[in-house]
Amino acid sequence: MRQGISITVDAAARARLILLTADGVGTSGIERQTGKDKTCVWRWQERFIREGVDGLLRDKTRRPGKPPLATTVIDVALTAMTGQGTSQARATLRSSPK
Repeated sequence: MRQGISITVDAAARARLILLTADGVGTSGIERQTGKDKTCVWRWQERFIREGVDGLLRDKTRRPGKPPLATTVIDVALTAMTGQGTSQARATLRSSPK
């Protein structure tokens, strides 16, 4: 059995992107060959320049989106939508077919 480095499919795709860059393929050519959009190509090229191979091997954590709504806002919305108290409205929504 062969011993070696195990990498993810994502890391392999990122490495391919960098190798295409090294071969002189332009951004639009890389987009066509990899199926990635231009901002993705630029992001990984920049990350490789800053961090080298290590930067390609890990996913960067992303900033969270909008903060969750406060429960009071949810309660008011449920009451307004259903005309029921909050606990009744939640039970109704949970039991309704999707």
